[in-house]
Amino acid sequence: MKKFSLFLIVMLVFSVNAHAQDEWRLDSTYVEDDNQVRSAKYEYEYNADRELIFETETDYTNGTVYKYVYSYNDDGIMVLLRVFVGDEVIEELEVTEFNALGNPKVYTIKSADKGQPLSLYGKYVMSYTDDQMVQEVHLWNGSEYELYYVTTSEFNAEGQLIKETIALPYGAMMIDYMTTIYEYDRHGEETKATEVDYLGNEVTTFSENTYDDNGNLKKIRKTTEGKPASNEFFFWSKFSSTGINGIMANKVITDWFDLNGRHLNGKPTKKGLYILNGQKIMVK
Repeated sequence: MKKFSLFLIVMLVFSVNAHAQDEWRLDSTYVEDDNQVRSAKYEYEYNADRELIFETETDYTNGTVYKYVYSYNDDGIMVLLRVFVGDEVIEELEVTEFNALGNPKVYTIKSADKGQPLSLYGKYVMSYTDDQMVQEVHLWNGSEYELYYVTTSEFNAEGQLIKETIALPYGAMMIDYMTTIYEYDRHGEETKATEVDYLGNEVTTFSENTYDDNGNLKKIRKTTEGKPASNEFFFWSKFSSTGINGIMANKVITDWFDLNGRHLNGKPTKKGLYILNGQKIMVK
């Protein structure tokens, strides 16, 4: 797995929407000459409190199966995530601090290298305001943490992520390395992402979203401007008792969840960051 994969995993957890099924799956493909090539399958399991407790990622390219096990404290906040290949723990993420609202603030990350035991290699720190969320990612050099990069996320009045900037340290300065601007459809799903790097180079990716008659998301097809489609994501139910696949997961677009995947009874009244229809929403 790539370095900082756990950082990406956590953001996936923050953006995946739980639903009424105990299990479901997401098939990811890449496209070559308009032919679909399956790249990975993700299966998720939730407990009675709608908390994500188990995830399996099957890599179709090499057959490797990764297993992710999530643990929570008494307040339902995820405090530990372990990644297994077989019986071996290869990465671990632990929440070590919380902010005043109870949101996760500091994560420490450990990794195994070439069969060696888990060792600390980094942490990231999150802070929240009404319209921003800032993440600082630090690497461990053996004696102290060194700042690696900072991500600043901005939200609109509806609480949708509209701008995200990655800044890198350069001596005593911070340089904006990449800025991404997002647009959405009426369901709240991303339709356009425009990336501009520090040299002014611009790349725009479009997301063509397909829904059923009830407004449930069935498929996302991503295309980079001027190029053929590059990625597709299919959302399926999984009914192990019948073996039937191909029915879209029952995802209700009015469902709200907190950052730990807990289902909420309606729109939250307490300000903070939540998940609605698979998107991060800031409630003010």
